[in-house]
Amino acid sequence: MTIDPRLQVLYILGVGVWAFITQSAPVQAVLLGGQVLLWLVCRLPLLDLFRSVRRLGFFLVFLVASYAFFGPEEAAQWHRFDLFGLGLRIDARGLSQGLLRAAGIVAVILAAQIVQRAGSARTLVRGLEGLGAPSFLAYGLDLVLTTLGPDGGRRRGGRRGRRSERRRQEDDGGGDARRFEIRALLRGDVGQLSVLVHQRVQEAETRVGAYGLEPSKARDLALFVGLSVLALTLKMLRFMPGLPVAPGHKGVVLIPLYLLAARFSTSRWGGTQFGLVMGTTSFLFGMGKFGPFDIIRHVTPGIVVDLLLPVVHRLSPRGPKAWAYGVLGILAALARLSTQVLVALLVQAPAAFYALLLPAFVSAIFFGALSGYVSFHLIVAFERSRGAAASSAIAADDSDPAAASTRVPERPRTKEP
Repeated sequence: MTIDPRLQVLYILGVGVWAFITQSAPVQAVLLGGQVLLWLVCRLPLLDLFRSVRRLGFFLVFLVASYAFFGPEEAAQWHRFDLFGLGLRIDARGLSQGLLRAAGIVAVILAAQIVQRAGSARTLVRGLEGLGAPSFLAYGLDLVLTTLGPDGGRRRGGRRGRRSERRRQEDDGGGDARRFEIRALLRGDVGQLSVLVHQRVQEAETRVGAYGLEPSKARDLALFVGLSVLALTLKMLRFMPGLPVAPGHKGVVLIPLYLLAARFSTSRWGGTQFGLVMGTTSFLFGMGKFGPFDIIRHVTPGIVVDLLLPVVHRLSPRGPKAWAYGVLGILAALARLSTQVLVALLVQAPAAFYALLLPAFVSAIFFGALSGYVSFHLIVAFERSRGAAASSAIAADDSDPAAASTRVPERPRTKEP
């Protein structure tokens, strides 16, 4: 039986709304149990079910612990027990409430995973388009999924399947892209990254022509798709930072892509549109921990960049310095943490839970600041590569009298700062 793609999208949204508004343990248990039953009915791998939950392990443990140990004093039901000679107090009521909230989060994640795995990523693309999603999002998803996944984004089960998928995506990123040294990027050596960006955008431009869009919209779409393909490929690659590995270290490379999207697209909201395409595709590939909430994680940095990049340019008439991009990178990196904060707010986590996120905020500030130096050099290198490509195209046209007589001057693709 074929289910309307629009209903599948609405199903995910419905489970999400129900999971976060209900305060009833039996209702929450039925909701979570229903997702597990659907998983089994669809004959999805049972091991993948446990993996989906395990990826949320630390977040769920912190959430439940914050309720159990630091819940509100009113109506608390404290119980003492000894652990390794230490007397601990646990709030039984807070523990049950934490487990209830955790069950709601897992139910939403499983609902999204079922829709993804039981069908195909393109089913959700058609569903989003049927619900009135913007054309750039529908076209962008179709192009990114076509580039990255020959099976339409459907994930292969099993460890061997994941390893072969990672090897294939590493090959797509080019042999030289398998390892990035962040120390080299911080020295201004962004040549390899700039080449990859230029290649991915050019490849996307050859595909976008099939949609018959206006030239400016086609160029923007190619930019968003090319950067999304590169970003999703980089997420699968190994980073050799030369620095202690900490949460958010990949932001050193990913955040500059937002600045490229905002700087070189003709749209006022280029960074946001790029984040929406990348985030939705990442969700469809099951790369994030929080299912549909991970879309917010990718969109919010784009909103920050779109709002503040024009201000940075106005304050720097001769061009922003690396430190200015660093400040913008810090704000974008903090915005990337919005997923965990949003989920915590939806489940009304105790204040102590946010204290547990403090190390992640410190790491985001550190790597966000470092991303500014990479952004500064990457923007300069990308401008040069675009200029060289434009000069080559003009030279090729001039060598062909027929082409030269029909060539129309290209409109500038960048926005005035």
